[in-house]
Amino acid sequence: MVTKIKLFTSSKMKDCPGCNMAKQFFLNQSIEFEEIDVVTNREDRQRIFKKTHSFVVPIIEIEEEFFIGFDNKNSFLIIELLKKLGIWNSKKIKLDF
Repeated sequence: MVTKIKLFTSSKMKDCPGCNMAKQFFLNQSIEFEEIDVVTNREDRQRIFKKTHSFVVPIIEIEEEFFIGFDNKNSFLIIELLKKLGIWNSKKIKLDF
């Protein structure tokens, strides 16, 4: 089974620091993710709102887990989930929060 990671962002917020950090986080680890623009993708926007009751971006979906925003706490929780799923690369990373 392939783990799908979805990163929900907004094209109306091109300079979203959390969105940019989340993208860089996955890219630095060579972890594939699908970026979904909640502005242009109405179906996914509605699905995410039903699941999280939030319009805040970024929202990261991994398996059945949702992480709203990208900060120290969520990055730690995401790393723990990725380790559990066996897709975390243990090379050192630096997160600037």
